[in-house]
Amino acid sequence: MVCGVPVAPMADFFVIDKGAMEELVQSPFVFTSSDGRAVWTRKNYTDPRETGSFVRKLRTYAIDRGMLSLQDAILSMSSRPAEKYGLSGRGRIATGYFADLSVIDLARLRDLSTYSKPTLYAEGVVHVLVNGVLEVENGALTGARGGRACRRG
Repeated sequence: MVCGVPVAPMADFFVIDKGAMEELVQSPFVFTSSDGRAVWTRKNYTDPRETGSFVRKLRTYAIDRGMLSLQDAILSMSSRPAEKYGLSGRGRIATGYFADLSVIDLARLRDLSTYSKPTLYAEGVVHVLVNGVLEVENGALTGARGGRACRRG
């Protein structure tokens, strides 16, 4: 289930082999995801993937290593999964779509979270809108919450 929607067969990869990970990250059929979960407070974070997975893919694999284009990295976390799972009005910037947007500073973008410090937020995430609600402004949480359950169709 993704956002409460039954999905086609899929797989989770817990890859320790660096070569396999590098091959998977380049595939247009592999979507960016995280086993992180929504938590109410940062003190509940236990894993750096909860705060760093998406930024790490952009910074490490697209920008620094050039293993995939920045466009393909962004598509793997936006329109491709939205289309695959039938989440209408999501994954693109278009009239009538939900305003789920991130403004990032590519020069400053980097994941800071580690296993010993999993609560550190990434740098370079300037603004984030979820359903048109400004949740991050100038790199700081606003306290506003725009998230809601997704439905197919």
